[in-house]
Amino acid sequence: PGTYSEEGSSKCISCPAGTKSSNNRDKCMPCPAGHYSDEASSDCSVCPFGTYSNKGSKQCIICPSGTKSSINKEKCTSCLKGYFSYDESSQCSPCPEGTFSPGNSSHCTACPAGTINSSNKDECIDCSAGHFSFKGSNKCSICPLGTYSEKGSSDCKYCNSGSQPLSNKNGCQICSSKYYSKEDSFSCLECPVNSFSLKNSSTCIKCSENYYLDRNKYQCIK
Repeated sequence: PGTYSEEGSSKCISCPAGTKSSNNRDKCMPCPAGHYSDEASSDCSVCPFGTYSNKGSKQCIICPSGTKSSINKEKCTSCLKGYFSYDESSQCSPCPEGTFSPGNSSHCTACPAGTINSSNKDECIDCSAGHFSFKGSNKCSICPLGTYSEKGSSDCKYCNSGSQPLSNKNGCQICSSKYYSKEDSFSCLECPVNSFSLKNSSTCIKCSENYYLDRNKYQCIK
């Protein structure tokens, strides 16, 4: 097996690597793509998983990272977006949660803070205003009470004194007259009796003794 001879030959000749002897052993035939053979082989062997070969190959070639061997092992095909592979892979693996890949990738990259992976993990998308995320997150979290954030934020912030977070936590609104807030306050508070404030105030002004508050003019009068 693995040899051939021509008509009138006195001996048989070994088929070279990458070929096999024909059924009637009168010639050597190249191995088809996806197969290989050693010298003096009677048949060609299928390439192992994660490798490929061209027609007439004596060995199979390892598929590089970011690719996988095709079903017939005739070539390597690129991993799709959202997938990755190491050297000599027979399949591409999906990226873990909180990561992404652009395709043909040997690894997945963690999404930066303020973003999360898209549903098919081919990119990172910004957290909406009022939310935040840490690096490698797959979910945006709602800002805690009394804080706000802009789109694509890695953390939430307190409003300045004289203001409070909007209901959807995507910004701040100033306190109206008669109300005030300290820095880091959750909301605007109404001024105590016989005191007042202007818009965007951090404190209230208390009327002096023998004065009372004119609520129409927001001033203290006798």
